[in-house]
Amino acid sequence: PRVVVDDCALSGLRFQESLADLPGDGPVVFAPLLSHPDLRARIVATEARVERVVSARDLDDRAPALLGPGYDAWKERWDGRRLQGYWTGVVDHVVFPWSEPDVAVWDPSAGKTVHGWRVAGAERCLKNRMAFQARRDRLQVNRPAEGGHVPPEGVVYAEIEGDLVLADLATGRTVRLGGSAPSLWRGLVDTGNLPEAEAALAAQIELEPEALGRELAEFAAQMVEWGFLVAPP
Repeated sequence: PRVVVDDCALSGLRFQESLADLPGDGPVVFAPLLSHPDLRARIVATEARVERVVSARDLDDRAPALLGPGYDAWKERWDGRRLQGYWTGVVDHVVFPWSEPDVAVWDPSAGKTVHGWRVAGAERCLKNRMAFQARRDRLQVNRPAEGGHVPPEGVVYAEIEGDLVLADLATGRTVRLGGSAPSLWRGLVDTGNLPEAEAALAAQIELEPEALGRELAEFAAQMVEWGFLVAPP
């Protein structure tokens, strides 16, 4: 038989995809390093080509103890959502030096499963390190601001596709602004006051000084009204 080796199997999705791409109809043995016994039994019962599934170590299903009386309803919901894979459970989080396996979580707002967050730092997992380096240019730091016009505690901001996105973590309110808003915001946050912000923006925005000052003042007043900036004392 052909032997398919993997570091772990949680739902069996990765093996299911590999099996579909495996040519021929000869017998197959699946050997993940870690897996749950029920998953192994389910694969053998489902896939006629698979003779055996063996693992060096069993994973325990924590779902019954964690969910208590709600376990049966939870499992029924997840089994209904699962379009691929073989088994549903909650096992201890697995991390290898070379990889952190994907874990599915339910996103109620999107009405679908999504990948859960990574928990291993880039220094502990090669896969996470490579993913972090690939996304490094997407990181934006909100530096502490000083001066009259500054964001209050709990307000975060970022530039996305040329627009300014503001979010108030306390209220959940968000706003996305285009045009000159990112430059105006950056000028205010970097300098903390209208005169210095206007001087810094004069070389970036092609407006007469009077018009620029008026636009900046109106923008600052709007941000204060919406709660994304604190008015100077």
